Amino acid sequence: MKYLIIIIPLLLRFVSSANAQINEPGFTYTTPLSDFNYQKPTFQLQGEQLINKNRMLHISMISGYRESVKSTNAGFGMAIDVVRDNATGNCKFFAYNVSLQDLITNGAPNRDVILQVKDASKYRYEKRYGDYVEWMKKNAWCYEFIMPCEAFSNLDLFVKDISNKFGVHLSISKSPVSRLILTVANDNAALKENSKKLHSDSEKTTNMTLAALAEKLALNKMPQIINETGYQDSATFDFNLKNWKNLNEIIEALKLHGIVAREESAGLAEIFTIKEI
Repeated sequence: MKYLIIIIPLLLRFVSSANAQINEPGFTYTTPLSDFNYQKPTFQLQGEQLINKNRMLHISMISGYRESVKSTNAGFGMAIDVVRDNATGNCKFFAYNVSLQDLITNGAPNRDVILQVKDASKYRYEKRYGDYVEWMKKNAWCYEFIMPCEAFSNLDLFVKDISNKFGVHLSISKSPVSRLILTVANDNAALKENSKKLHSDSEKTTNMTLAALAEKLALNKMPQIINETGYQDSATFDFNLKNWKNLNEIIEALKLHGIVAREESAGLAEIFTIKEI
């Protein structure tokens, strides 16, 4: 009864105010819109507002390369790091001076990323693009994303935020992967001696370690190399290869250098596909 006594005067005041407005000079009363939806807001969401389905408050910022700032390395190959502000309860996720591919995929290796884009040179660095630092100055990015720590569950929210800013779509699938286990057919001295004896008109790589060879194969989407030869020094590898994407030819070429390469399954890996939209 107490609540009713309070509400009735408020209603009377509202009706009185409405009548006073109608009686004002120049006021024209119109009937309510028949199609007006009282349950929906009168504004429309746009851009990143549409992907923020939880409507949680967050702030994001993106900029280009920053001079004298180290590239972010969060460990375990991840490009995005996080710091917690205990005073506000907010978490800042950040990545400084990283490639666009690393920013979108959080540091996935090249062999696990498929680029469906017009210009791949803007997304990740390869040696054929020249000096690494100069490439970074033109193509690296810095990103910050702040949100309540308690609301964080996974990376989806700011991956979508990044994708929206750059007009790309990121999809993740599972794919079976393999790896090459390298062992020696003879001792290390023979391996080095064999590498010096081979000569041909084929592509030659001089003073290349097995780690550098693994990097070259990774650029050509070949399996990851596990070096169990015990040999870490450089040697002159002379491969008579026209196609670095043929795994059988690579295995045969390694055999000529005294290296036995055994392919085995490494289970399933996440494959990231970046597509421009």
